[in-house]
Amino acid sequence: MGITNIGLGQIDTIDMTTVPNVIGNTIAVATSAITASNLTVSATNTETDTSNALLGGIIISTTPLAGTLVDTNSEVSYDAYKYVAPYSFTPAFGFSPPFGFTPQPPPAPFSFTPYSFAPRFR
Repeated sequence: MGITNIGLGQIDTIDMTTVPNVIGNTIAVATSAITASNLTVSATNTETDTSNALLGGIIISTTPLAGTLVDTNSEVSYDAYKYVAPYSFTPAFGFSPPFGFTPQPPPAPFSFTPYSFAPRFR
C-alpha cells in the first residue's frame, strides 16, 4: 500500500504496511509473519519469565501494536514469555544445616528377640 504526498511541487509515494497480529504465536511464527509484511524484527526484544512450560516462547505483545500502519521496513519489537524452571533446591558439597539443627542418623531397623525359656534349677 502506498500513500501519495503532494506538497510544494513534488510528489512522494511512501510505502506503508500494517503490523501483523502475532500475539499468541511462537517466536518463529511471529518472526516469519513480521518479515513477510516487509518489516524488520528488532534485535532488542524483551522476555517475561513464566514457570508454565507451555507458554515459553509465546508472544505477549508487539511495539508498535498490531494493526498499526507503519512505513515499510520499520522495526517491530516484541515481548515473549521465557520459561524458567521452578526453583529446586539441591544441597551443594559442604552444605551446613540451619543453626540449631543437628542431623541424626536414621534409626536402626526394629529387631525382635523372642523370649527364651531357660531351665530352672531348684
